[in-house]
Amino acid sequence: MKSALLVCAFAAAFFGMWLMVARRVARNGWTDLVSKHRAQSAPLGKKIGSVSGWFPRSSYSSTLTVWIAPDGLFIRPVLLFRAFHPTLLIPWSSVASVSEEKKLLSKLTALECEIDGAPLMLHLPGGHQADFDGRVFPKG
Repeated sequence: MKSALLVCAFAAAFFGMWLMVARRVARNGWTDLVSKHRAQSAPLGKKIGSVSGWFPRSSYSSTLTVWIAPDGLFIRPVLLFRAFHPTLLIPWSSVASVSEEKKLLSKLTALECEIDGAPLMLHLPGGHQADFDGRVFPKG
């Protein structure tokens, strides 16, 4: 009986700490974008997982999912990190450049964005340069 109570107490404490950390991370960059760039619809377009992102005061290493859509880029963390992180829709007008980079044995597609004067970097795994062909980036 005591061990079951201890397990429940540990689980509750762990879950509470997880939520506190998720809230803290979200407040360091993600919530700054939510006021102007919160997605008003479900993500659509080509889905790419294991994306890394660097926001003004926080980073997400291979924990983001990006959808390439006609309106822009939908960005959302994976389920485990989704608390306090509403889906964002970054318009194409905020994308400054897209380039292919090689890291050791793999390729990645690097996106540089500027949102309200703040930088946002995304690294998509694999070669996705062709998904952006034909797009004109006003800031690049």
